[in-house]
Amino acid sequence: MTSIVGIGGGIGASRLWRALVETVPAAELTLVVNTADDLWIHGLRVCPDLDTTLYALSDRQDRERGWGLKDETWRASETLRDLGHDVWFRLGD
Repeated sequence: MTSIVGIGGGIGASRLWRALVETVPAAELTLVVNTADDLWIHGLRVCPDLDTTLYALSDRQDRERGWGLKDETWRASETLRDLGHDVWFRLGD
């Protein structure tokens, strides 16, 4: 059995790993994902690279943008903006 370890994060790594998991059994793949960009925002812990990786591997990623979920909405972020919050980091619903 072969064992492959992937180290990275973000859009580029998620694209590589998505292609890789289509050719290699998942049991042979270990992914070490970047957490340096994790942050607290609007009272939520956000882990962008972990999310991007999980969305890509579960085929739920918005491939046009390269991040976030397909068909996600932005109502919560829009409401926060309407209430005067600085919404520099958009979170989908």
